[in-house]
Amino acid sequence: MEREQTWIRAIQRRNSREAAEQLIQSYYAEIYRFVYRQTGSKEDAMDLPQSIFIAVLHSLPGYRAERASFRTWPYRIAANKVIYPGNREVQS
Repeated sequence: MEREQTWIRAIQRRNSREAAEQLIQSYYAEIYRFVYRQTGSKEDAMDLPQSIFIAVLHSLPGYRAERASFRTWPYRIAANKVIYPGNREVQS
């Protein structure tokens, strides 16, 4: 939990790519399994985590630890992308 907050601060303050990679790696398998269970599709489970983590990183400046656990953040984004297929596209 403390490492997670260190990574988040590094991303928020310095846009640290290394911290972003660590944060993503720590949740990737969980999010993959969640998407697979929700969609029943191996293809979606392989594709969606990328757009989910891009959305997480784009919205990270607004994350506040005092409001909620970080762990809920990627799951909420994942649930929205699974429920609303229009939210699946990666925007550049």
